[in-house]
Amino acid sequence: MKKYNRLLLICLLVTGLISGSLQTANAEKGGDPRRIVSLAPSVTEILYALELGERIVGVTDFCNYPKEAKAKPKVGGFFNPDIETIVSLKPDLIIGMPNLGNKRVIQGLSSLDVPILTVTSFTISDVLNSILIIGRRCGVVQRAERLVSGLQKRIERIKVLTKDAKKTRVLFVFSYEPLITAGRGTFIDEFISLSGGVNIAEDTRNRYSRRSIEEIIVKQPEIIITTTNMNSFDAQNSRNVTAWKRWKDLPAVKSGRVFGVNGDFFLRPGPRIVIGLEKIAEMIHPEVF
Repeated sequence: MKKYNRLLLICLLVTGLISGSLQTANAEKGGDPRRIVSLAPSVTEILYALELGERIVGVTDFCNYPKEAKAKPKVGGFFNPDIETIVSLKPDLIIGMPNLGNKRVIQGLSSLDVPILTVTSFTISDVLNSILIIGRRCGVVQRAERLVSGLQKRIERIKVLTKDAKKTRVLFVFSYEPLITAGRGTFIDEFISLSGGVNIAEDTRNRYSRRSIEEIIVKQPEIIITTTNMNSFDAQNSRNVTAWKRWKDLPAVKSGRVFGVNGDFFLRPGPRIVIGLEKIAEMIHPEVF
């Protein structure tokens, strides 16, 4: 999992999470797919949330949620899935999220006339729409609509609870070295705004960018949230959290409001991102919960 997160951080810097240049290819061929290969952990989570786990015949090495996904045949990494392995599984639909690493693979699969659907997920709206697109293509429209409706209600609840709360300066980082922040145009930026916070990295021109500690000191964040590979019981002792203690003059450090969170809720644009939103809201304004 650590290797996956390191690779994803590189992709964030280079491509802004997901490249939107690739188009869906051959996705409408045939009826409801019965043999699906997932090329992204978030896609796998969406398929299981839509109760389509039995149709999945292949996943990436990093698809570990839900636990049933671990037992599925593996097709390689998120950035470099193996075409021969994918073809050998005889899929009638492949679903992926285009990125710099898998662009050539997706194009290669398209040239082989393998039905493939690609979805992009920059924002909360994108994520919800991806669920609807996958649900429609797989013939489970009502399930997808119910899932999205439930997620929207939870999002609306956060908006209601925090609408009158004091605006708080928030820094969300994926790692300490390198220091990578989530900027404007990301669903994490939306999380912060919906939770009654102000994203201090919203001024960047890139969705995800590398920043210096000097820039962070100038912004004086009141809350710092960082992803960690450690479980929830040890998250506050992770290196990404404890590294901030040296900057004692930062408001977030002074008040002890540097938090570690499970990166899966923020690096995987699937149904669990709403859990990420709820966690951020509770960190920023615990008094309203």
